[in-house]
Amino acid sequence: MLAQARRHGQIVSTLRVRHVVVPVNKMDMVGWDVATFNSIIADFQALAADFRFASIQTISLSALSGDNAAFRCGQAAWYSGPTLLDYLETVDVSSAGQQFTQMEKLSRTHYV
Repeated sequence: MLAQARRHGQIVSTLRVRHVVVPVNKMDMVGWDVATFNSIIADFQALAADFRFASIQTISLSALSGDNAAFRCGQAAWYSGPTLLDYLETVDVSSAGQQFTQMEKLSRTHYV
């Protein structure tokens, strides 16, 4: 797992982001191999075990071609989840019931 993914996980956890999307890009370069996807996801889930995410949505995609980013990909029949765009349009981002400090409000306004 990349150090960058670890840092990003720590940052979003600190900011109390509860719903996380993990787009696994460049799947076309590995022939849409489900074992590769599952390995990457298992690594991230192990890393994220210390964070308190309410949900983690994983998405197999190829940003270059738009497969599973903007439209459903026919090359990954094993993937039944949403496209990235569909997920981003439907995820609940309300903060009902959460109390935020002034710094958290400022961070959310400018960086999330």
